[in-house]
Amino acid sequence: MSAGLPHFSVGWARCWGRDTFISFKGLLLIPRYFALAKNIIIMYASVVNHGLIPNLHSKGIHARYNARDATWFFIKSVIDYVEISQDFSLFDELITLQFPQNNM
Repeated sequence: MSAGLPHFSVGWARCWGRDTFISFKGLLLIPRYFALAKNIIIMYASVVNHGLIPNLHSKGIHARYNARDATWFFIKSVIDYVEISQDFSLFDELITLQFPQNNM
């Protein structure tokens, strides 16, 4: 999800983890966009680095891990997703980590 439109709607500044997960419930779960919500969770989970969710995703190439609370908003969003969608299969998803050496 884009934050700071129109300035941050393209390129490296387009995907903001903190803003995505702050707005996650209202924009995705309440309107029942469960497939999209699940894909976003999986996408951000794939770029976990040292246990942190990036604040700026930037396709995972130049991700920026500069928000203390992005990970907590992510965890809350996972909980909300499962509670609202009742889709427990999220926990069976195989996540391919982009930084596996940093997450052991």
